[in-house]
Amino acid sequence: MYRCSDTAVESNYCQGRHYIGHFLFVTRFAHILPEKWRQSLQAERKSPMNTENEPVLEDLIPHRSPMLLIADIIEVDGTHAITRSTVAPTWPLADDNGVSPLILVEVAAQSAGVCNGWDRIHTQGSDSNPMGWLVGIKKAEFFSGPLPIGSSLTARADNTYNFANLREIACTISRDDELIARVTLQLFQAQDDNDN
Repeated sequence: MYRCSDTAVESNYCQGRHYIGHFLFVTRFAHILPEKWRQSLQAERKSPMNTENEPVLEDLIPHRSPMLLIADIIEVDGTHAITRSTVAPTWPLADDNGVSPLILVEVAAQSAGVCNGWDRIHTQGSDSNPMGWLVGIKKAEFFSGPLPIGSSLTARADNTYNFANLREIACTISRDDELIARVTLQLFQAQDDNDN
């Protein structure tokens, strides 16, 4: 169970769910996932990139169902991404009241991953190392109670700081044009072995 107060966020490993890596890309900890999930991740990593001019969502971030929360990419370039999500009962932190707004940190992280994945592919190529990690949540403000199932979310992630492999991302998330969260994340992008 997750609880959020004015000063802290506490976690008890989401009892009864195979949900890990809320603040890290799931593929970083693939060795502790159930076997069927590990096999699925390995198969999806080997799938070829989209043959059209632009990469698709699956080329940009490593997340797959049930952890893929982004449904559509509205706009993306090397400095920002705008994504759309639909709150689903299968999302982590869902209960009878909806989904805890704490999940918006993951929506922000995946939106940041879309932007940084696009930048990586366009600057380093589609065969570059796709791994990245969320290493810090600098700030998270939530202006909503539980998110109603079926509601549509729009997230905008902007790279505000970029130095070597470190990035800071400012993200705003809206529901029906109403701001419901502001999240600032700190990310680390893996290097290719030949970059060392």
